[in-house]
Amino acid sequence: MILRYPNFNLRTKSQTVTDFNDGLESIEELMRKTMLKEHGIGLAAPQIDIAIRFAVFDPLVVTTVDGRPVPYMANPILRHRSPDQVTGPEGCLSFPELFVNIRRPSRIDVQWQDLSGTIESGEFSGLAARCIQHEIDHLDGVLMIDKIPGPVRGAALYKYKNLRQRRERAERDAVKGAAAVVRKNF
Repeated sequence: MILRYPNFNLRTKSQTVTDFNDGLESIEELMRKTMLKEHGIGLAAPQIDIAIRFAVFDPLVVTTVDGRPVPYMANPILRHRSPDQVTGPEGCLSFPELFVNIRRPSRIDVQWQDLSGTIESGEFSGLAARCIQHEIDHLDGVLMIDKIPGPVRGAALYKYKNLRQRRERAERDAVKGAAAVVRKNF
């Protein structure tokens, strides 16, 4: 289950991955299934309440500039950020249905480890660069709303609160409806 804002655990700074074993592979598999079920393109371990520096990505979206798909990163390090910045929309599985414009470097160079601990690196641009930076923020306990100016942040949080209340109401109504069907049939 994905943690939703305002869960305080989303603010936890993650620990370095030190054990590259079957446990990490199990976490990767769980995260990938969760991300795909929720129609995401990236998911950081803290979003499922595991405070390690690990993230999974949709490998069709997150590819290096030379075309290598990157399905996950353990212990990612941003080695270089281009001075060119681009503003674009971002969503987050911890803020369902909320999208905000965030300014980020357009191109990045990242070093990470694979599931066996081997160090890899690559350059990313466009949506891939945006997605990686977003997930690294999660690993540092930084949320997308922290990246926007105060007045805009207030409006975004107000909108999210309304979206969350509407979603919770719909879920309660669905449960009531299901309970009514069960009572009618028994």
